[in-house]
Formats: sequence, C-alpha cells, structure tokens
Amino acid sequence: MLFAISKYTKPLAEVDIFRPAHHAYIKPLLAEGKLLISGRQNPAIGGVIIAGVKSKEEFKNILDNDPFAKEGVAEYQIVEFEPIFYHPSLNFLFE
Repeated sequence: MLFAISKYTKPLAEVDIFRPAHHAYIKPLLAEGKLLISGRQNPAIGGVIIAGVKSKEEFKNILDNDPFAKEGVAEYQIVEFEPIFYHPSLNFLFE
C-alpha cells in the first residue's frame, strides 16, 4: 500500500492560490479509485494522500502532475508499507 505526505514549500497564502486547481485534479482521481483519501494535515503544513493504485511509479506520476507539485508549492514523500492488521471493513482493499 502507498501513501504520500506532502510538505508545503511556500507560505500557506501562496499554497491557497493553487488549492482550487489541486482539488479539481484530485476529485476525479478519487472518483476513479486511483486515490482513496486526501486531506490537509493539522496544523496546515502539508497533506496526506492514500493511493488506490498499486504501482509506485503510477502514484509518483499522479503526484508529479498535481498542481501543487507543478507550481512548486508542495513536495511529496511516498511511503510504501505492507498492511498486516486492519479492520475487516477494509478487506475490499486487499482482495
């Protein structure tokens, strides 16, 4: 399973300029199942995105094309991990 943690590289006011484009980019990927969850960290220093894709290369490509990355207001770190324990309601993710 893959997730990414982003870190804003510019002040929040500058990040917010690109937030509508970021949301417009993310929402179809969620609808397609390529992403599962996306949201801002608290405090607002970046965000977290959980991938629906299995390929690290595909996930990296998705993140590289995010307006936040393209505009240089955020950097992403991809983390790959092997879920061992999870709630049974999430079985569909691992079938």
